[in-house]
Amino acid sequence: GIFDNPGSGGIASVLKERNLTLDFQMNQEQEGFGYNHEFCLARLLIELTENGAENIDMILELIFSYLLMIQQTPIEEHQRLFEQDSKTIETAFKFHVERSALSNVRVSKDFLFYKDADVLRTSLTPTFNAEAITSVINSLNELRFNILILTDKHEFTKKEKYFETEYDEEIFPETYKKLWQNRKLNNIFYLEKPNPFEATNFEIFVNEEESPVRL
Repeated sequence: GIFDNPGSGGIASVLKERNLTLDFQMNQEQEGFGYNHEFCLARLLIELTENGAENIDMILELIFSYLLMIQQTPIEEHQRLFEQDSKTIETAFKFHVERSALSNVRVSKDFLFYKDADVLRTSLTPTFNAEAITSVINSLNELRFNILILTDKHEFTKKEKYFETEYDEEIFPETYKKLWQNRKLNNIFYLEKPNPFEATNFEIFVNEEESPVRL
């Protein structure tokens, strides 16, 4: 929710408007090394334009500011966004199109983890937990992350021994640390606003007194 806003106020739209990125996604590990009982690895995946590749500092400054906005936004606003997303997901669940046989077969593995009545409901969101949400937001606002830049426009000094992939590595640069330490709120960023056109009432009304009119 907090990174999925494609419209104004969202980090993805701001970066695209400034011709810094082509694509912006956030995801989290669902299995393997990055997902266990101790932690969950979150990733920001950004496809840079040529202009973006030349302005990494600017991109980081904007992302750091956006994370600060998320942290300083009242928890009530996060709850509003959570409940808005929950209603959208619930609507999609109630009126979903029948899935393919293969998709239904893949559901079988969920019987190992969920009660029978909940197997098809795993996409639905749980009850809002302010403590858990605050904990995640605070974790995102700690200087505990790596930055990986993939490019072919760099003179590399190291080579990985198995596949001979060229690379470089360095301790988190001081310039990036200063960007993090000096980050400040930017009024171009805010959580997604309420959508007044979102459908919420799906009751069918029948007027038996009137017949259809041919136009």
